[in-house]
Amino acid sequence: MIDSRAARAWSGDAELYERGRPGFPREAVLLAMVGLGLRPGARVLDLAAGTGKLTRALVSAHLSVVAVEPIEAMRAVFVGVCPDVKVLDGTAEGIPLTDGCMDAVFVGQAVHWFDVPVACREIGRVLRAGGGVALLRNDWPAVEQAPSWLVELRAVLGSRAPGEEPARAPYGGGRWQQAIADSSVFEQLESASVEHAETIAVDSVLAQIASWSFFDAPGLEREKLTRDSERVLRAHAGPGAEATVTVPYLTQLRWARRAEPS
Repeated sequence: MIDSRAARAWSGDAELYERGRPGFPREAVLLAMVGLGLRPGARVLDLAAGTGKLTRALVSAHLSVVAVEPIEAMRAVFVGVCPDVKVLDGTAEGIPLTDGCMDAVFVGQAVHWFDVPVACREIGRVLRAGGGVALLRNDWPAVEQAPSWLVELRAVLGSRAPGEEPARAPYGGGRWQQAIADSSVFEQLESASVEHAETIAVDSVLAQIASWSFFDAPGLEREKLTRDSERVLRAHAGPGAEATVTVPYLTQLRWARRAEPS
């Protein structure tokens, strides 16, 4: 089942998602591989793969990847940017793979939309004995580590600025972590973080903001938020389509092995 808010946000313009969302650093994938005991060539699933932002980092780490993504528009973009990776129609609650076929399951920026108890059982089902799950999320750094223009942009966006995850998502506000622990499917979550940055056009930053599923202000307010965001960005980067900003990100990484019967 796809949450209606997520479907509305991403079915209409997957190209916006592809243009605006940051990628994931290869270093974060390598940390997850160490934590889960994965070697190059391991069979992994990119679950809720979107347009393949995380898939590209998994491929660069020499993993054997299959993707699952429920939204047709996302899959259409995915096949263009990741033509050598098989992408299947499916959800976290209904993974179209056989039992025990994966060494690991990776999830980038999506776990808060899952029905987490059901998804945990499904992820556990497709994992081999000793397999595990890795969850990655890109966020802007905390205010005290952010450049001044990003602090100002956070102030413009208010509660819609990125944090742990959208509180209005089914398992937002960090509730997914407790749900994973309560599921007893996995051992205790381990964590790490990786800093990285992307230099992108101002228009791409605005596309990123517009792609957030929780950027759901009424029409006039949304226009004002977009206009004020562009004002902050242009004051820092200047006018014109060629103007760029270097956006810092903190990739939060969590992983856990599948709990085996004692």
